[in-house]
Amino acid sequence: MTSSEIQVDVEERFQKAMDLHREGELTDAESLYQAVLKDDPDHADSLQLLGVIAAQLGDLPLAVKRTELALSKYPDQPVTYNNLGNMLVELDRFEEAISAYENAIQLRPDYSQASLNLGHVLCQADNLLYAEHAYRKVTELEPQNADGWDSLGDTLHKLGRSEEALVAFSTAVEAAPERVKIRHRQGMVLRSLDRLDEAAEIYRECLVLSPEDPIAKHFLAVCGDQTEMPERVSKEYVREAFDEFAATFDEVLKDLEYSVPERLGALAQEFVQGSGKQTADIVDLGCGTGLCQPHLAEVASQLVGVDLSKEMLAKAQLRGGYDELVQAELTDYLSTCGQPFDVAIAADVFIYIGDLRSTFEAASMALRPNGGLIFSMEKMDESDRDQSPNGYRLGTSGRYQHDKTVFSQWLSESGFEIEQILEEHVRNEGKVPVTGYLVVATKRATK
Repeated sequence: MTSSEIQVDVEERFQKAMDLHREGELTDAESLYQAVLKDDPDHADSLQLLGVIAAQLGDLPLAVKRTELALSKYPDQPVTYNNLGNMLVELDRFEEAISAYENAIQLRPDYSQASLNLGHVLCQADNLLYAEHAYRKVTELEPQNADGWDSLGDTLHKLGRSEEALVAFSTAVEAAPERVKIRHRQGMVLRSLDRLDEAAEIYRECLVLSPEDPIAKHFLAVCGDQTEMPERVSKEYVREAFDEFAATFDEVLKDLEYSVPERLGALAQEFVQGSGKQTADIVDLGCGTGLCQPHLAEVASQLVGVDLSKEMLAKAQLRGGYDELVQAELTDYLSTCGQPFDVAIAADVFIYIGDLRSTFEAASMALRPNGGLIFSMEKMDESDRDQSPNGYRLGTSGRYQHDKTVFSQWLSESGFEIEQILEEHVRNEGKVPVTGYLVVATKRATK
């Protein structure tokens, strides 16, 4: 074949590879791209797209290697730098990702998607001021870019500039009025400013757009009359909120000075050792991504994790250390699991249940005599007790706060003796410390 015929053949195979790639036939497309490179080792698009396929197949180190090879031959490709940045983010190589996105922007200053991605990785690297600059660049390039305004609003709120955040969110809503999640964040900022009537109106707008929206339903109740609040958060809310939160859950909690899993784990170790046992059968209620697991491993002969969110359970599975992971509502699970435990631990889980009586009863059923129930709560402010005759209230955070006297009575009625109630700082809400309780209760041998 002549050189021109070879080149025609190369392009035909490349187009076939592209077609297969678009159809999701990744392995076949990969083989054809590689065949193209045998005849044309410097074929730029094949080099770049082999990196994309490796990323799609889950081999990110190979994807980075291939993409860097493509850029070594063709360094003037802004889209390829942007793709490289995306791969590096997935590998938590944030500084390298920042450089990749900056290279893309240098090559193409009007590349709004690269600026948006740069903002995202700067947030992950906790560089919020530079992230603000990147997001503002997006909104300058594309004044109707809802993602740019939404991300800018979120960043401004994290920087403590809530009024500016509200302006950004309002602009995002104007650009994409159908996107209820932007309105959720708008409502969150209004709640943080204690502007509950305005927040309630936002959640009503969400329900017009999406009548079954569990997030809007929950926070509309938060903003309303406390005498009409639900006894517990809905299962639908827990599933949707924590499925969405799972990807960033661990990193967000680091910023909140959150150490409840570690502290409850230490209490569980003390409890097991104090019972005269070396190890115990433990159930981790609302296990989430598995933050308690490392602090229970030494004393757990069996460790079962229970959570409603499948995405949280997927993260817990990756963390490892559980003998079993179960997708279930915790009270339902305790009532029907059919196996006894020595310890039940619940780290920041009961804050999503107001009336805990049925949960305490179920825990008593699932625990062996002298078994331990170890959990955290958020403290109800003394000034709210008169308006909360049931012993609990929904805070503007969307979590329940409890009256110690009332939940102590519920524990006793469910067959528990209280061993310890520690009043401590359990997290930050924004930059404000939240006070709560760490509780250890023992199931009586007989009620």
